[in-house]
This record gives sequence, C-alpha cells and structure tokens, in this order.
Amino acid sequence: MKRTFYSCCLLFSLLVSGQENNAAQVWQRGTIHEEVPLRGHPYFEEPFKTGHLTLNGVTRVLNFRLNAYKGQIEIEDKKGNHFLLPKEKGQEVVFGGRNFLLMSYFDGDVLKEDYFIPLAQGNVSLFLLPRKTFIQAKLPEHGYDSFEPAVYDDTSVYFIQKGIQDPSPIRLATRPLLKFLGGHKSELKAYIKTQGLDITDAGGAVALINYFNSLE
Repeated sequence: MKRTFYSCCLLFSLLVSGQENNAAQVWQRGTIHEEVPLRGHPYFEEPFKTGHLTLNGVTRVLNFRLNAYKGQIEIEDKKGNHFLLPKEKGQEVVFGGRNFLLMSYFDGDVLKEDYFIPLAQGNVSLFLLPRKTFIQAKLPEHGYDSFEPAVYDDTSVYFIQKGIQDPSPIRLATRPLLKFLGGHKSELKAYIKTQGLDITDAGGAVALINYFNSLE
C-alpha cells in the first residue's frame, strides 16, 4: 500500500514537473515525450513586415507574413496577437517589397487558391508559389545511423501563364520554357547567348520572358 501511494506521488510530481518545464518535455500517462530539434520555419520570411491589403477598393495598413506551410497570410495587431487573413477573391497584399496575389489554379484535377508572387507580367507571366513541406524527424534504426531532425523544407514552385489561361507549373530550364513560349525561338536562343542568361535562375527566366513579351 505504501509502495502504491509512493508511486502515485511520484507520478504526480513528474506531471507537475512536466507542466512547469513543458518547453523541454511533455508528460502524458506516465510516458515522457521529449521535444526534438526542428530545422527551419513554416514562413516565406519569418519576421512580420508592414504592408497594405487592398480589397474592393479599400486599403488597410497592417503587419503581415506568409505561412508557406499552410498557404495563409498572417496578420499581427498592435498588441502582438496573430490572426489568419481570410481568403477573398480579388485580394492583393503587398509587404516586404513583394505583391501577393490570391490566384486559382489546378493541382491535378483539384481547383485550389493560393498566394502567388508575380515575377514577370505581360502576355506571358511568371509567378512563384511559396511552399514549405514539413518532413518528420527520422529516428535512427541502427546504432550506426544518425538522428535526422524534423525540417520545414522549401518546396516552392514556379508557375507560368499565357493570356487568360490557367497558370501551370514549370521547371526553370531552357527547353521547357522555350517550348511553352512557342514562337520567336531563334531570337530567344540568340538573346540567351548574347545576354549569358541562366534560365535555371529566376532572374534569367524573367529576363527571357520580358524579352519575349516585347516581341509580341
């Protein structure tokens, strides 16, 4: 009986200790769950930045950041409270020197809405869809394996759009970009060569698209 009472007291003590130090450990039903290291963060850029939201002709100045894991823009008020910005058609948010446009696109057969960053705009437009994917921690299976911490991995995708067509994902490389653009291939190849453009880099792809738009 004394042993049972002692065990209950010990468990209660551990529970209290776990609550007081929940930043390091979580106690549940007598089992210890320790926090594991986490690399990265779910945000496109972690700090909040002052910007403006325009909707239906009305503009408001607020603090924003994009949660690229959830695909949501967060707002910070003057008291430091955080809120999710509801997605509404025609919404445009500008902060950190970038425009964030709420756009529809197809992911396979599923119609989705997300915030895109326009990089080049014209008859052909290039966008960046900021995206973070959470990868669970990998525990070692053998003594010689190393522990791999959980990580928010940057899996952002580039999208391209011609006219009023739906935007579609594209790999930044010379062949797929020239294939999408279709016309002016000889001029575009010459421009890539004379300008020394690296199409695998967003800056090179933007320069080529802007040049293509000037030829149309």
